[in-house]
Amino acid sequence: TLSNLVITPNSNITSSTSLTCSADVTDDDGEVVAASFEWTVGSNTYAGASLDLSTLSVIPGDQITCAANATDSYGGYDNDTISVTVLNTLPTITASITANGSTNTGELTCSATAEDADDFPASPSVSYEWFDASNQSLGSSNPLQLDPSMGVDGDVISCVATATDASGGTASDTAGHTITNTPPVATSVLLTPTSPTSQTSSFNCSASGTDSDGDSVTFTTAWFLDGQPLSETSDQLSGSFDVGSLIVCQATPSDGKTDGQ
Repeated sequence: TLSNLVITPNSNITSSTSLTCSADVTDDDGEVVAASFEWTVGSNTYAGASLDLSTLSVIPGDQITCAANATDSYGGYDNDTISVTVLNTLPTITASITANGSTNTGELTCSATAEDADDFPASPSVSYEWFDASNQSLGSSNPLQLDPSMGVDGDVISCVATATDASGGTASDTAGHTITNTPPVATSVLLTPTSPTSQTSSFNCSASGTDSDGDSVTFTTAWFLDGQPLSETSDQLSGSFDVGSLIVCQATPSDGKTDGQ
C-alpha cells in the first residue's frame, strides 16, 4: 500500500527548483517493497525520485506530476500521483544613469540591464520613470532634459527602471544623479556717472545677476585705470582723474560656491 506521497518542496516551485518525490510503502505479507517514481512534464516523462527543473524547458504554469508505483513479488501493486505547478520567477534588473552635463540644465539618460530565467533567451520589457528630490514624477521621457524647475544644486534626480516579464511579473531598480552647482551669471554691470567730466572725483559700480540654483549672488569688484589694475575692491572708486582716462569696473558674481561670469 502506498501512502504519504509528497513532492519536496511543495510550494514556491520555479524553473530552477530541484524536486524530490517520496512515499511510504507497506505490505500486508511483510515483504519489503520499494516505490518507483516517474515524472511527467508536458508530453515528456523522466524516471527517478529526483527532477532538476533547471535542466528542462519549463515555463510558469506548467504542471509537474510525480507518479509512484509499488509492486510486490506476488503481483500486488498500488499507485498514486501528485502534482505541483511551476510559478513565475520574477525578472532581475540593474539601472544606471549617464549625464551629459551634471547641472540642472544637463541631459540624463537612464539605462538598464534586465534578465528573466523563465523567458530566456527573450528579455523582459523595460520602462522608465523619473522623479525629483520630492519624489514627484518628472515623466517617462528618456533621455530627460533637465531645467532649473526640476532641481537645484545637491538635489537627487532618480530614475526607476521597471522590468516586466512575459508572465506579467515585475522588478524595479533605482539609479540617482546628484545635481551639481551652476555658476551665477552677471546680467548687468553699471558704471556711474555715465558721462564723467574733469570734475568727477568718484565712480560707482553696481551689478545684478541670477543663479539657476536659487543661491544668493554677491559680487567682487575690480577697478582698472588705463588698463592697469588698482587696489580698490569696493564698489566705489575715488580720486582725481585726467581727461581721457579709461575707467573700467569688473564685477564678478559668486554664489558662495563658485565664481561666475
